[in-house]
Amino acid sequence: MRERGGLTGWGGVLVAAVLLGLAAAMQGQARRLAVFGAEADYPLLVACTLALFETSRGGAVLGFLGGFLQGCMAGFGLGYVAFSRTIAGYLAARSREWIGPGLPTAVGVVFACTAIAHLLELFLPPAKAVFPSLGDTIGTATYNGVLAIPLYALLNRFFKPAKP
Repeated sequence: MRERGGLTGWGGVLVAAVLLGLAAAMQGQARRLAVFGAEADYPLLVACTLALFETSRGGAVLGFLGGFLQGCMAGFGLGYVAFSRTIAGYLAARSREWIGPGLPTAVGVVFACTAIAHLLELFLPPAKAVFPSLGDTIGTATYNGVLAIPLYALLNRFFKPAKP
């Protein structure tokens, strides 16, 4: 599995499915795990971190699946959540071409992609209050960026980035 790169083969698909499923299930407890009022966005964290090992197409698929699962678990509009996560997953995967792989990249990319996904949701229905949502976005992006450190370090032991 390590020679080809990415989340190839049944092992990679199984790891992605299990991690995305666990992340969607954990999202229901995000309020309980909040730090200074900031809640993590676990499906987005997992999708963007996994996307760092994938091609841009694979990153978009991971983002879509993370958004789809999150929307299903929360019972709200699947369309805009899946759309924003698809964009975030695609950008996370493409970032390797622009910046290169590594732990600092993972932190910055997960932070930026979380912020982008949440900002996209500000402009999609249902309408949200802009200023409180911006504060929540910064908190969530920071939380996800910090949580990307152990997740990326763990995944990096088993997978290597796919060739673009």
